[in-house]
Amino acid sequence: MSYCNVPSPATHPAKSVTSQESAQVKAFVRAAMKRNSLTEEEVRKCAIEAYGSIERTMEVTEIDEAEIAATMKTVCPNSYLAVQVGRKPKPGEEVTYSQLRDGLIIRVWGGDLEKLEHYCLDFVDHEH
Repeated sequence: MSYCNVPSPATHPAKSVTSQESAQVKAFVRAAMKRNSLTEEEVRKCAIEAYGSIERTMEVTEIDEAEIAATMKTVCPNSYLAVQVGRKPKPGEEVTYSQLRDGLIIRVWGGDLEKLEHYCLDFVDHEH
């Protein structure tokens, strides 16, 4: 969950932690605070704005994390991420080109981690 623009606390106060709130919810909020450098109020507001409740945000986060884990297991079956320096597009892989200046082009392609929105890129110097 990333930081989101929210109305001021005076107009929409965030739900405060109650003793009846589950330990799982409290732990989720604390982890999100730490991970995103947000206050408790900011985490709660973002969660409610994005998904309607902390509990629903937790469900969505769990699903996303499971999908990422499955993708990583497919890409890195030995449970480690091998960094590939110098990897070039495979035949048939879709490549997007953008000219930066005369003779210099950047290529971007999906690579093995495209499902995680991580892409490969390189620079092509047409002058040499």
